[in-house]
Amino acid sequence: MVCAATVSSIVGAALSERVAFNAFVFYPPVVSGLVYPIAAHWSISSNGWLAKGISSAGINGTSSNSAILDGGGCGSIHVFAGAVAAIGCYMLKPRSSRFDSNGKPRDIRGHSVPMTIIGSAIIFFGMLALNISQKGFYAMSNMAVYGLMNSLIAAAAGGVAAANLAKIPGCKNQFSTKWNVLTTINGMLSGLVAISASSMYIEPYAALIIGLVAGMMYNFFSGLSFYCKFDDPTDCIAVHLFGGMLGLLLGPFFVKETGILYAADTDSFMRLVTNLVAFGVYSGLGLIVGGVVFGALEMLTSFRVPRETEKIGADIKIHGEPAYPLLFDEISGAAHADKCTKEYHQQEHLCVEETEFVDIPEPVKEAVVPVESPLAFERTRQLMSMPPVSPMIRDSLYPTSKPFRY
Repeated sequence: MVCAATVSSIVGAALSERVAFNAFVFYPPVVSGLVYPIAAHWSISSNGWLAKGISSAGINGTSSNSAILDGGGCGSIHVFAGAVAAIGCYMLKPRSSRFDSNGKPRDIRGHSVPMTIIGSAIIFFGMLALNISQKGFYAMSNMAVYGLMNSLIAAAAGGVAAANLAKIPGCKNQFSTKWNVLTTINGMLSGLVAISASSMYIEPYAALIIGLVAGMMYNFFSGLSFYCKFDDPTDCIAVHLFGGMLGLLLGPFFVKETGILYAADTDSFMRLVTNLVAFGVYSGLGLIVGGVVFGALEMLTSFRVPRETEKIGADIKIHGEPAYPLLFDEISGAAHADKCTKEYHQQEHLCVEETEFVDIPEPVKEAVVPVESPLAFERTRQLMSMPPVSPMIRDSLYPTSKPFRY
């Protein structure tokens, strides 16, 4: 059940901030409830065709099967969900402010890095258990201990590699070369995803190598998403689809005693072939299922929220309540660049009576910038030299009694 829910959560994260609520009701039962159990059976069950492996008969005159190397759902969870997320992002199109009129990507900041860290810590501990549970290795068996240790090593290596490589201009994006917490988090998660296939079957040095490669390649695949104009707010495609791909491809090289670097025999190479086939099957399945499900949503109902709802925020426009009520009451004023947001807030009495709405200079056009009343002129001046703030960040996000920080 947890694994099935993980698939839907990966897809939902990639489509966030512009997908319609109807989609969240419709796609999880199909993707997680119907398709995922079948896909997982192929590699987890002893009767699954990937678990039985691809026969090497005719290559060396004998008949032998090389089963898939995937102890933690690298293919059935991460590659499959990442592929569904990729086709979803392609069909849903980017958020209205993600790219400018020239097609250049804009940096949309999240509203709370500390909360992101807390959420990532929860994911981290969940994936530690996930990496050793798919094949039924529980408690404190030797394989489970190896799996936990290697997962920790790969996660640390991935975070360090991603953070350091992002310091090089052009290796991730053009917005910043500073030490970035979010890049470190995604590098760590990429290492965890990549090691999920082989964590219980390799030595610690191999986990270090896999984690380093996954962390470095995360920056490349994240930049590739920018280049292809995929709007993935949480980099799920780079972390899960491509991180899972690296895990399936690198694992067979490092398996203790029987890996390609150890044995270099037919069986070791056939294990790599099986993993290659698994990547193709799971990614293809995800693209097909996602295309059918999201295409049906587009035809039968709405797949994307209207532009006005995207600007104002689905929490208020659809659900009728701010996502941050404790901060909402502290707002004394807000500057809105979008007219419909201004009028909606006035009509619904969502702001205090003293609220002043002002025009924002061109450099921060289409931003939603919290300011004090009377207006904090100095803060607005500083914002003119910064990237635009996400339109989803409204006056309910930050108390004006505290400085606005990036």
